[in-house]
Amino acid sequence: MLRPHLNFFPVTTTIEFDDVPSGTAIDTHYQSQGATFASITTSPPSQSSAFATFSALARTPTNTVSIDPTSSTFYGELGGIKVTFDRLVFGVSIYARATVTPERMLVDPQDNRAFIVALDENDNFLGETTYPHPWWDPNFGDWQNLAVTSAGALQHIFVAKIKSVVFSSQHVGAPNVWAAFDTLRFWRFEAV
Repeated sequence: MLRPHLNFFPVTTTIEFDDVPSGTAIDTHYQSQGATFASITTSPPSQSSAFATFSALARTPTNTVSIDPTSSTFYGELGGIKVTFDRLVFGVSIYARATVTPERMLVDPQDNRAFIVALDENDNFLGETTYPHPWWDPNFGDWQNLAVTSAGALQHIFVAKIKSVVFSSQHVGAPNVWAAFDTLRFWRFEAV
């Protein structure tokens, strides 16, 4: 018996955070597009609102997504953003722009970077992508697209496994690398 040839095409959703005033809690604002947002901390574990926040340096004017309604940048000690999808997705990306604080002059500085982590429906780790440039690199500070996918092997290339993502900036000693985040995209593949 011959099996019909299937073509797969990506269905992509893009959220730019610019359709609400700065300072708006966006927890369920994009629920109709398949995503809910929360600000999270791990020490102690807690969850609160995520916000669309004005930034003069936003990738798409005028807002970014943040843990704070008055600041467009944050790092891991302050918290992160968790995005949960209404159904499993294949891939997720977010643009990150990193900035560094003055304590970079300290001896033995750490290479902290902005990151995105993908989690499955049981909150198990699937993968991570970090900002490509360390703080001493001349390209540090540019907007960079951080993407994670479900593809662990070629046979899983169209299998959606991601239920949520978390993004923030690493915090292991100095310097504190703060990051702004903008333009979230997530996609799945549909067969035709």
